[in-house]
Amino acid sequence: MPTWQQLRDAKLNEYEDAADGWGRVSSRANAAKDRVDNEMLAGIRGTQRGEAATGAVADLERLSRNYQYIHTECGLIRTALNGLAAELAAPQRKLGQALEDAENARFTVHPDGSVEYPASADVPVPLAPGRGGTARPGAPVPLLPGLAEGNGDPNRARAEELAERIAAAVREATEIDGRYAGVLRELNTTGGLTVDDSMFADAAQDTRRLQQAARGYAGAQDIPVRHPWSLTAATDAELAQAMTRLKEGLPEQGWKITRYGRNNSPAKSLELTADHTGKKFGVNVEFWEKGTSGNDNPPSLVVTVVSGCFQVPEGEKVKHY
Repeated sequence: MPTWQQLRDAKLNEYEDAADGWGRVSSRANAAKDRVDNEMLAGIRGTQRGEAATGAVADLERLSRNYQYIHTECGLIRTALNGLAAELAAPQRKLGQALEDAENARFTVHPDGSVEYPASADVPVPLAPGRGGTARPGAPVPLLPGLAEGNGDPNRARAEELAERIAAAVREATEIDGRYAGVLRELNTTGGLTVDDSMFADAAQDTRRLQQAARGYAGAQDIPVRHPWSLTAATDAELAQAMTRLKEGLPEQGWKITRYGRNNSPAKSLELTADHTGKKFGVNVEFWEKGTSGNDNPPSLVVTVVSGCFQVPEGEKVKHY
């Protein structure tokens, strides 16, 4: 169970940054799969015959499945981390407000979540001469200031309320953390190059577990539409110009550029991220310069378009795989 200090200090943007990293791996794997399927496999099947060609096709089909599996699992990790960050924001905000209220009241919040308070200046001196106290969460009946409870000290009731708010925020965060931790622990795999049907079945189960865990982030029937694709060009200069046109032209079409610059990947690729709140779409574009994913690979733009979440109509079903 996290402490209120851990919840207060949690840097949710770091979870989102990590999610972006896993998302880039997922997008790269999907682009690599497209390249294997559409360029390498298609080329061999269309021009080659014989045992060598058959063996090469089998190896490339296995490689394609590997990329598909990487794309799926990394995408699930990305969604889980984004969901965790989004859901933890609410209890962290509630905790922050409670701590601010305690500070404004000149109360002291202890490491165990109890709240120490001074005696109120409004209490008649004979009832509580200069005494304060400590309130802890879990009191069976909240004090009601003004009704002679707690020696008539309204600070005690206020401190008790703050202790309850702090404890409630921590409980909420603990429940969220437990849900996502269970999903993330299951997102693992075995070594080796073989990705068999049982692994894809496990990936489907991972998806169902994530949908159940992320009910506060996106309901179990809310399906975000995600479409990754890529395109190539003869030279880096052509795609560099395309990135500039996107940066300048998207805002004119109602898009908001949220990120533009070199990312943190080993290749330091130029990356653009934009959102369209009206159409409820987001887009991420990475410029892979020539040789980024291999010595002979042409320059390419790796594009991922993500929609808002849409709910499946009642009585309808969606096949995820």
